[in-house]
This record gives sequence, C-alpha cells and structure tokens, in this order.
Amino acid sequence: MHEYLFGHRKITHLYQKIFNEPITKKKVYFIMKEKGICCRLRSKKINIIINN
Repeated sequence: MHEYLFGHRKITHLYQKIFNEPITKKKVYFIMKEKGICCRLRSKKINIIINN
C-alpha cells in the first residue's frame, strides 16, 4: 500500500465510522504523525507571465 494514500478527512471519516465517536482534526493529525502515515502536501503551482 502506498504510504501517502490517505488524508485527514478520510482518516476522520473511518475513525468516526468504526468507533462511533467524534474526533478533532488536531487529534487525527497527531495519530497520523505518530503512525507515520501523514499525507504529502503538494506545492502550489506558480504561473509566470513573461511580457516581451
């Protein structure tokens, strides 16, 4: 399985579905960091316009 497959929203949904209790975004990030499954952030694409 790819290590950067799940984001915090998918993990939050799975947690709430399995344990039937709410969980905060910070707690999800903490668990993901602890388990080493943090998703990789994409860098923003910068558009450069060159006028001649």
